[in-house]
Amino acid sequence: MELKKVKCPSCGGELDIPEDSDEMECSFCGSKVIIDDKATEVRRIKKAEIKAKKELDEHELENKKKNDSYNDEREYKKKKNTGKLKGWAIALIIICLLFTFTAFRDGKILSGLIGIAQVAAFGYVTLLCLDILPEKITNFHKIVFIGGCILFVPFFALGDVQIGDSSYSKEKAEDLVWSEYVLSEKLPEPKTLKGRLNYDSSSSLSLYIMGVDKSEYKDYVKACKEKGYTVDISNSSTSFSAENEEGYSLYLYYDEDDKEYNISLSKPEKESISEETKKEDQSKTDTDNNGLRPDFKKAMDDYESFMNEYVEFMKKFNANPSDVSLLKDYADYMTKYATAMESFKNWKEEDMNDAETKYYLEVETRVNQKLLEVQ
Repeated sequence: MELKKVKCPSCGGELDIPEDSDEMECSFCGSKVIIDDKATEVRRIKKAEIKAKKELDEHELENKKKNDSYNDEREYKKKKNTGKLKGWAIALIIICLLFTFTAFRDGKILSGLIGIAQVAAFGYVTLLCLDILPEKITNFHKIVFIGGCILFVPFFALGDVQIGDSSYSKEKAEDLVWSEYVLSEKLPEPKTLKGRLNYDSSSSLSLYIMGVDKSEYKDYVKACKEKGYTVDISNSSTSFSAENEEGYSLYLYYDEDDKEYNISLSKPEKESISEETKKEDQSKTDTDNNGLRPDFKKAMDDYESFMNEYVEFMKKFNANPSDVSLLKDYADYMTKYATAMESFKNWKEEDMNDAETKYYLEVETRVNQKLLEVQ
């Protein structure tokens, strides 16, 4: 290493300093000696430039990290708020508030509590989508949204909730358009067209005519007889059942307390293709129906017909459970389902003869097999 001689400015002592040194301590008096020649100044400048460049690079790297983090967060927020999830959440808050109010009004406490949980879930999703609340877990808003939708299942299952007034009354009756029903041509048109429709399909029709006195009900029974429902008649002061020559099965029931009557019509299961086949089918029907009361068979057939319709609806609902247009229908079907199950189970085994017990079990088996399609 090359040395250069420098005098100490304090004591005048002669010092040997390495060429690349900028300063050192005097070995004679201990003073700090700073080298102030041109070469030393150049080295200082270079060191300062290197240090400044290093600090600038570190500053730029830190800014790049911050920008990348900001851009990632911005991109995520942009993706999170795209689509209709936020709008769905707000719409479901309104629907759940209505359902929750109805549940508590009807004394369905468990359903009401589930409804509150749904409102909270969809409200939380809305706040996350609006970035009012921080989202610490990626896609957590979607997880909460799906959880809120899943809660619809126990909500309806536990509560049997009906939207609106739980008891049907004249004020809740709707205008019925008789010509729109598939099987309307098979029956006389009622004088009063105020009531509610239970279900309407190519195989069955069920509805209530509301706000009528008993004399109007009797007039309708008479009109049905004139329409051809004169086969296997079973008649009482409040009920009527019969079939026509085509095999359509009709059941009427008048509720004296609610001043309304029910009309239920079912299409025959099979239509004969020849006179010989018709006789064979009629013989078989007579044998199968031996010992079956008309009102019992009617109740069983109506129950099975509705359950078939219920299964078809549930297939559509399960395929798209977030479809708001299906939610109201879902509530109606759950109500009808509970009513149908209750009516079916009301038939006690001890009240049925052997033929009816056999038919009851056959219907129950077919329905259970059908329900497996939506499980």
